[in-house]
Amino acid sequence: MFSNLKERNKGITLIEILIALGVLVLLVSFAAPSITGANTTMQMRAAAENVEHSIDTARKTARMTEAPVTMHVLTDEIDGQQRITFTLSSKAQKRLSQPNIPEFRLDQSLAFQSDYDSFEFDGRGMVTNPGTLTLFVKDEESSRTSFAVE
Repeated sequence: MFSNLKERNKGITLIEILIALGVLVLLVSFAAPSITGANTTMQMRAAAENVEHSIDTARKTARMTEAPVTMHVLTDEIDGQQRITFTLSSKAQKRLSQPNIPEFRLDQSLAFQSDYDSFEFDGRGMVTNPGTLTLFVKDEESSRTSFAVE
């Protein structure tokens, strides 16, 4: 009697496989939204660091060259992608060995909202037109990070 039972339990039944797959699908369905949210959070953090770096770069370049530097917040008319670019005065360009500051392009899921289209930093690194630059996720109005440009 027992030897017959041992021979029957050698494999996995189809029902056991289906139950395991059902549990796996259920777990993945709970995990998927949090993975998507984590990706958006990481993009937001990276963009926030880049915005802070852009503001800091403009300020330091203006101080180092003792000449005005303008930081522009632009939206591409063709694809709507936003970016931060810089314009250096001729005096600043002459004083730098590498006269270009790289631009920063924002991911398509994120957007800027700014008080001004550009912020000018004088030769002391001070902003002549203080304002706020806000970074947010396009689909979630609640995810916002604001930067005082002053």
